[in-house]
Amino acid sequence: MEWEDIVPQRGVRIKQSPGVTVALRLPDAGRPLMAVTIGREMRDALGWLPKQRIRVQRNAAAGLVRLSLTDDPGAGYALHGSGANSCLGAAFHFPGLPAERKRAEPAENRIEDGALVFV
Repeated sequence: MEWEDIVPQRGVRIKQSPGVTVALRLPDAGRPLMAVTIGREMRDALGWLPKQRIRVQRNAAAGLVRLSLTDDPGAGYALHGSGANSCLGAAFHFPGLPAERKRAEPAENRIEDGALVFV
C-alpha cells in the first residue's frame, strides 16, 4: 500500500469525546479539518500520552488513515488530552475534505505495527 504524509498546520483545536471517533470540523474562517478522538482503552493499548506527536498518513486507494508516533516536530501533530487519564485527540487539515460539519462517529479501526489505522 502507498502511504502519503499529511503535514501539520498551526492553530488546530479539538474537543474530547469517548471512544475512537472521527468528526469533520469547519472553522468559521478556515479550511475543513478532521478531528480524531482516541478513547482510554485504545490510548492504553497504544501507550500514547498527551503532547506526544503523531504522524498522519493516508492510503487514498484503500480509504484508510494511519496515525503513528513520531519524534519529528515538523512532520507531526500534537496529541491533546486534559491529563494522564483522559481521552486523546488530534485535529488536522486533510486534503479533499468536504466543506461541511459532521458529528463524531465511531470509526472502524485496528492497531497495526504500533499505529492506529482507521477507515
